[in-house]
Amino acid sequence: MGEILLFLDEFYKQVAKNPQCDAVHSYGFSINYEELNSKSTILASYLNNLQLDNNEVLGIYDNGSINHFVTMIACIKIGRPFINLDIKTPLFYNIEILSTLNVSILLVGSGKKQNKIANCQVVDVEEILKNPLKCQFSNTQYSKSDSTYFVATSGTTGKPKLIEKSQNP
Repeated sequence: MGEILLFLDEFYKQVAKNPQCDAVHSYGFSINYEELNSKSTILASYLNNLQLDNNEVLGIYDNGSINHFVTMIACIKIGRPFINLDIKTPLFYNIEILSTLNVSILLVGSGKKQNKIANCQVVDVEEILKNPLKCQFSNTQYSKSDSTYFVATSGTTGKPKLIEKSQNP
């Protein structure tokens, strides 16, 4: 089923085998596999409840914090493609990317308090994790043609060039 299932399979193996071992270190903080799995499941449940359109791309606006990794794994768990936006990139460039991909939900973390960016609903990941909903979560079945994430390059035109990464090898 492609790279993404391999990633999730390996991730779940590590959760079972080494739940208390550090999974991610970022900016002097760390999170173990059990916590990363738990937090990403909480966020995945929240995102599932939003009832998004099929293949709707989610934006992630963070600086590589622990919650950035939680958010990426949550998106992968529910089969939702995402784009990582660099907070150091000029806002007009990120807005161009959001508009091009038709992103309507922007997941923010690390105190990036925003109400709206480029007509996106802004979701504060930290708030979701502090006040989790009691929701059901189930892994999504993937198709090899499903998009997993997008990468934006600066290009020579001044407009971002978007590269789609799917589960096809």
